[in-house]
Parts: sequence; structure tokens; C-alpha cells
Amino acid sequence: MMIKALDSLFPGPWILSSSVLSYLVLLSFGVFLGHLGPADGMPLAGPLTWALSAALAWWGLLGPRLCNLACTMIALRLPGVRRTLLRGIVAHLTLSVGPPLLYLLLWPPANQDVLQLAAAVWLGSCFALLALSTPLALSIIPSALLGLFWSVLAEPGLSAMLGVLALVLTSGLWHWHAKRPRSELLTPLGAVLDGATLGVVGPLKERLAAPQRLNTPNALPGSLYQDRIATLLGYQTIRQAHGVRRQYLSYLVMIGFAVVAYALQPTYSGPFLSMWVAVLLIWIPLRSIGRLIDLHDKGRATLAELLLMPGLPARDQLQASVMRQLRNCLLEKQILMTLIILAMGALNEDPGLHQPLPAIAFSAMMVVASLGLAKLAWRGALSRRQLGAGTIAAMLSVFVGTTAMNMA
Repeated sequence: MMIKALDSLFPGPWILSSSVLSYLVLLSFGVFLGHLGPADGMPLAGPLTWALSAALAWWGLLGPRLCNLACTMIALRLPGVRRTLLRGIVAHLTLSVGPPLLYLLLWPPANQDVLQLAAAVWLGSCFALLALSTPLALSIIPSALLGLFWSVLAEPGLSAMLGVLALVLTSGLWHWHAKRPRSELLTPLGAVLDGATLGVVGPLKERLAAPQRLNTPNALPGSLYQDRIATLLGYQTIRQAHGVRRQYLSYLVMIGFAVVAYALQPTYSGPFLSMWVAVLLIWIPLRSIGRLIDLHDKGRATLAELLLMPGLPARDQLQASVMRQLRNCLLEKQILMTLIILAMGALNEDPGLHQPLPAIAFSAMMVVASLGLAKLAWRGALSRRQLGAGTIAAMLSVFVGTTAMNMA
């Protein structure tokens, strides 16, 4: 396989290097946990950390590009989708699982079961691929199952077989995805995380299809402006994207997830909950800012294109309208995500951001921080490199800090 054929399967060099560094840091942290021995009360802390490293630091940061590429090829009816997917999956599995296995063979860590660690990184990698391949509406299921039964890491043989099962399910999902482009709720989670929406690809001008209410003569100008901005930048609330009926249906679905998480959560561990905090309360709000950063790419041409679009407020009022729309979108997401975190950690006494007051305070802080960073991005004072490095550092800090507190 030629190196150039792999270029489209990975993000830019700085994201790739940051992700690899994060992966190595988490693997090293797992080895450190193993040296503390089973007397710490968390004998599976090391294997769990290795599984989450492969799932979050590798696939969670690098895998969405592959999913988005496949969905783009499907939407454009390009040939070779399955071949591209196979190459990408093999490359990611080899790079995420191969080096840790080589390390275990050459320098087996003391006080740890080498087979446990090997099976853990394999299971985490395979289940992360399955989660990214699952439709958005069902994407919580693989992670929730792994979180409920994370004690399976104590059985290396069973972990290895579950990893193979995850690959088989992934193959079936992509066979179904490849038949035709799917709606937003059925789009693979990985494609959504990488910015694809409704299978539409391309620059800003290709997202000009305004909501139906733009044609309503009695609609207020302010709401028209907000709907137009939401459509152009992708900062739509559930009501703006799907209407009132689907908004309440989405709320019911999220409440159902929270109820199920509350009913089953006693087996969730502190580190697993911290992984969800990192994804739901850090990754989701910060990834939205990237769209504002893109406005300043290629000599600010996209920003100039936006300023010339019809149906938008005056230039001196545009920033306030964008920030207002982003605030509404972020508040809706953060409230729903915080409710899920609270439900998952309701009966968990371990210290961490899954506890009610810390979770609410941290979620509110992330909204304020995201809006502040959004203003910097609007002015062109924030780059994707800075945003990506800050996001990775915040996610790692939450996971490592929570794990350390749980072991204290």
C-alpha cells in the first residue's frame, strides 16, 4: 500500500502527532497503574486505561476522518468505498494495536498480566471502531455495553472474542451504510464527529438550503436571521433542524437514555465516567468552534463569502447574532449531555465530574469558555492547532485526574 494512499485516511500532521502523543501518555499511565499492584482496589485499572486509550485517544481522535471519507464517497457515488474502508481499518488497527503489543513482547511490565493488556487494547480498538460506525441515534449502545461489563477485561480470551464480534458487526453496519446516503440520525457517529451533516460535503455555499420557515411571510426578521445563520454555520438547535415535533421526540429519546443509564449504572467505574465527561462536556462544545476558524482559511475568502450572503443581519450586528445562535445551540447540548452524565453517575460515590455539583459547574464553565474561544475564532485569533491541542489536553487532564483521585 502506497504512503500517498493513506494520506486521506488521517488528519493533518499536528493532529496526528498530538493524538499519538496522547495515546502514548495514556498507555504509560496504564503501565503506572499496574505497578501500584492490585492492592489499590482497582486491579483492572491498567487494562481499562489501555482499552480507553485505544478507544478515545486513537479512534476517537483519528477514526472520524475515515468515517467521513467513506460517507463522502457514498454520497458522491464514488467507486472503491469498501476498499478504502478496508485499507483504513487495517491501517488504524495495525497502528493502534501493533506498537503496544510489540512493547508487551519486548518489555513486559511487572505486576500486570500481559495477555490482559493485549486483549484490552484490542477490545478497546475494535469497540471504538464499532461505536464510530454505529448510526448516531444508536451510538451510545456500544460504549454503554462496554462500560456496563468492563469487568470482562479480566478474561483475555473473552475480550479477544468480543473484539472479533465487534469487527463482524462493524462490517455489517458499513455494508448497510454503503447502499445509499443516510439521514442525519442514521449517519455513522464518526462522520458526524468529523463535521459531516446529512451527507452534504463541500464549502459554505453548499449549505445555503434554508429551512422551510424562511418562506413563511409572517415570520419575524430576527428569527429569520437566526435560522439563516444556524443553517449556514451548522449551529442549529434541534427545533431549527427538525421542527417542534422531532424536538420533543429527541428530548424523549435523550431522557430514555438517561433513564437506562441510571437503571444500569452501578457498574460504571470512575475512569469510565470521566471518559464520558471528556467526550460529552469537552469534545462536543469545543468541536463546534472549528467552523468559525474555517471562516478565516484561504485568505478569509469564506468569511467574505458569508458577509455577502443575502438574508443576514448587517455586518456590525453579525457577530452578536452568530454568538447568540452558538450560545443557544451549546446550552441545549450541554443541558442534555449533563443530564446523561448525572444519570450515569447518580449512584457512583467516586470523586469526579460525574457528581451533581461538579458536573453542573463544569458544564457551565465549558459553555462560557466555548463562547470566549468562539469570539477569538471569529476574529481570526485562534487556529485549529491551538484548539485541537487545548481540547486534547483538557480531555486527558479530566481522565488522568479522575483516575488519580479514585486511586487516592
